[in-house]
Amino acid sequence: MSRTRFQAGALIDFESAAFKVVSGNASGVTPIVSGWIRVGGIDTIAWLFVTGASTNVVWTIHTSRDAQGNNPEELDYTTYLSAALPTGTNQNTSVTMTIPPNANYMRITGTPSAGSGAVEASPGLMVSEPQVIDHCRYAAVHFYCPASATLAGQAALEFSTNYNPENAKQGLGTLPVTTGSAGADPERWTAAVKHTDDGGAAITIAALSGSTGQDLLLRLGILECVAFRAKFTPSSGFGRYQITANSKG
Repeated sequence: MSRTRFQAGALIDFESAAFKVVSGNASGVTPIVSGWIRVGGIDTIAWLFVTGASTNVVWTIHTSRDAQGNNPEELDYTTYLSAALPTGTNQNTSVTMTIPPNANYMRITGTPSAGSGAVEASPGLMVSEPQVIDHCRYAAVHFYCPASATLAGQAALEFSTNYNPENAKQGLGTLPVTTGSAGADPERWTAAVKHTDDGGAAITIAALSGSTGQDLLLRLGILECVAFRAKFTPSSGFGRYQITANSKG
């Protein structure tokens, strides 16, 4: 007896009340704190930290399961950041953050210790957790942003034929790393523009323009890959942006 497999979920569910989640001029030692930022479904997100020529700032990040910030936890920076958070003056540094398990929201705090000037933190490229579809034949992805939002940016899809959910450091069909070897083959991702939708047309995703919203349903049709993931790079504005997917086979 054949069985049909269904799965669905949020690839990216991002929401912020401002593009520059931290923004203001340093005043003494008063912290500048963002609101709780929704980061559902996101695997990694890049943050740009900026301070003025005479503003000495220390950054901290907390995560929470909910938007009320109940039981917030300070981020384990060694585990979940690609590099140390910048300190001192004249900061203009991008750091990629991996979202910890069960963290649906995050908050950024900039605490000045001396000087005065701008203190800013803003999001960059965010990448969803992969959607594994090795037993599915059809899938659809919905890109949605309400017109009441002012977000602008560009979304994208990527596909993989060798993503390995059991080992994120190597792809499917590769041998384990051994002493003296060059390492196992990594997972590989290709841009959606190299694939076609269910109508045979090249996959294209229109840019999101501020105050226009977006409501795009993309039918992927028959799938040759084992996983796909979404990306979104905001450029301005605020509000909520969702990329959801469902698949069956």
